Amino acid sequence: MKKSLAASAVLSTSLTSVALVAPALPAAAADQTCTADSVQLIEVVPAVTHTESQYSKTVTVPAVGSPTKIVDNPDYVPATTEVVQHPAEYATVVVEREFTKTTPGTTIVHWFKVENAPDEHSEWTPTGNVRTEEREVKAAWEETVAVPAQGEPTIEVANPDHVPASVSTVYYNGKVGGTTDPAQAAWVRYTPTGWPQVVDTRTVTDAPESYVCDFEKPVTTLTNGSALVRPGYAFRLTSTDNDRVVRTVGNVYQDGALFKSFQAAGDALEVPVTFADGTYTLRYNSKDAAGNIATTGNFTFVVDGTAPTVTDKGTEGAVAQAKSFKLFDVNKVDKVVINGVTKDLTDNKWSDVNDIRPGVFGAVEGTNTMEVYDVAGNVTTVTFTLDNEGPTVTDKGTEGAVAQAKSFKLFDANKVDKVVINGVTKDLTDNKWSDVNDIRPGVFGAVEGTNTMEVYDVAGNVTTVTFVLDTTGPAITEKEGSSAAARSFSLDDLELGSGVAGVRINGVDYPLTVNRWSDVNDLIDGNFWGALAGENTLVAYDALGNETTVTFTLDASVTTGEADGGPDEETTTPGSDGSEPGASDDATDGDDESAPEGDTSESDGADESEDTVESDDTVETDETDETTDVEGAEEAMNLPPSLPATGGDSYSADQAVTAAAAQTGGTSSLPLIGAGLMVLLAGAGAGALARLVRR
Repeated sequence: MKKSLAASAVLSTSLTSVALVAPALPAAAADQTCTADSVQLIEVVPAVTHTESQYSKTVTVPAVGSPTKIVDNPDYVPATTEVVQHPAEYATVVVEREFTKTTPGTTIVHWFKVENAPDEHSEWTPTGNVRTEEREVKAAWEETVAVPAQGEPTIEVANPDHVPASVSTVYYNGKVGGTTDPAQAAWVRYTPTGWPQVVDTRTVTDAPESYVCDFEKPVTTLTNGSALVRPGYAFRLTSTDNDRVVRTVGNVYQDGALFKSFQAAGDALEVPVTFADGTYTLRYNSKDAAGNIATTGNFTFVVDGTAPTVTDKGTEGAVAQAKSFKLFDVNKVDKVVINGVTKDLTDNKWSDVNDIRPGVFGAVEGTNTMEVYDVAGNVTTVTFTLDNEGPTVTDKGTEGAVAQAKSFKLFDANKVDKVVINGVTKDLTDNKWSDVNDIRPGVFGAVEGTNTMEVYDVAGNVTTVTFVLDTTGPAITEKEGSSAAARSFSLDDLELGSGVAGVRINGVDYPLTVNRWSDVNDLIDGNFWGALAGENTLVAYDALGNETTVTFTLDASVTTGEADGGPDEETTTPGSDGSEPGASDDATDGDDESAPEGDTSESDGADESEDTVESDDTVETDETDETTDVEGAEEAMNLPPSLPATGGDSYSADQAVTAAAAQTGGTSSLPLIGAGLMVLLAGAGAGALARLVRR
């Protein structure tokens, strides 16, 4: 019979150019039966056998559960109590004793009760005889006694569910877990890892003894033909023959001419690709020991050692929100791998990967690695940075607070580019850290009030911040009803302002509760506000220190009266009742008729007026219940119908009070009561009317 014998060996590669082995002439017809007696017998091939074994290992199976368990003791009797009845106790008690007494001629015997027995000094002598009886010395009684528990509440018993640890033999069956059935054990030629015990060994005959006669030419096969290869690739040639191959040849041609020749003794040859890019043809065959020549094979291939060209469609190397690349390879682009995620492409010379952004094609925020492969396996690696997060903006002052000027710290890992404030661009040096300082109206496009600042990084990401600048003092408006003799002003720091914080009148500060709106009422010559006749300066300032200044004039305050024949001048000091300027003061209802401090007015050298004004909403006169027309009194004094009060509160109706009557035909002026309360007294016949105005 015919048998192909593969006599493989590791052979060196010769770089000497050789001609391909020429084919032998056809052999004459002959008997091609090969036996042990054949003339063409070149080898007796022994039977082919191999040894194989079965393997096992010992596995310890851990115990399941505990050997014992704790259960309730069925014989356990818990501790109890019981009542024990005790009978009465009795004792023998002597109740009488016998005594004798001897008289002349007579002996007297007598029994005495024990308690009446004669003593030793008497004439009676005890005989020693006694009479007894059983008496109860302790009454019957009962007691509760503790009966101790019998046994323990729980006992330890054998656990019926306990499976003791055991050792078992597991047989290798080609699977990780093996089998416990020895009949399923696999016969293998190798020693499997982790299965140290040999169970059985046998010898298996793979092929019986055979005979080799050389009637055939060898066959040479290219086992890894690839039409497109990279430098470093190696074509593998394998030759087979029924005897043995003595030489294998592979020649490389380019443009029809021999470029390089390779040969090796034996049946195997590797043809390494060490050529420049281009198209080549590999021709190969072999020769056996009997001189038979294999049919020559031909294989054309292209060498491609050039990686694809990758072109950034944007600015190369620049950080961007998204990236797009143009790809080119003369032998076709195959795929891209971004951060380990493969995106297959249609195999073309030209290709594109567009709009790469975080979450697309495996791209992430930050640094990315893209590998571009051609169909030959050449790779070009490109790194790029994606940035889709806006810069971090930190207010160096109080975040969200209104301010005269703002400063911000800016940060972006991929560099801050610029800021745009209300549409006005301020370019910055491209750095990770940057600052925009002292932003105030007129600087960098900032304006009074609400501002919008957009902070861009070099990738175009934007963080938007709004802030409010306040460099304008409160608005001061003279109120309706204000007059040359009594000025009143309203203050407004507007909706976005920091709030009115106080006023300064002629250089003296009067702090106010911080609020958008406030009032300065009743600026009268000489009153607590410090205003004087002539020109005065009023400065209103907000919580940030922004100021607004107005000047105003006041007519001199002239109060006429007939005390001691001449008019008085009265100066009212601030807080004569203990209140602060600008605060509201409610008149107090009550029966206290004592005059407030500072409520008396003095004439030049004259005695003090005895007229007093109570702190109640109404002040009754001493002499009469009559009242005069309030408006008429005000008109007679040339005063406005109502005088504004400080403190920001307002009332829908005036509050009128009556004051103690002045002397007939006379007039008297009264000091300010509290902040924002003024009492005016006008003479009106037999009585007088005072009006307390509060708004």
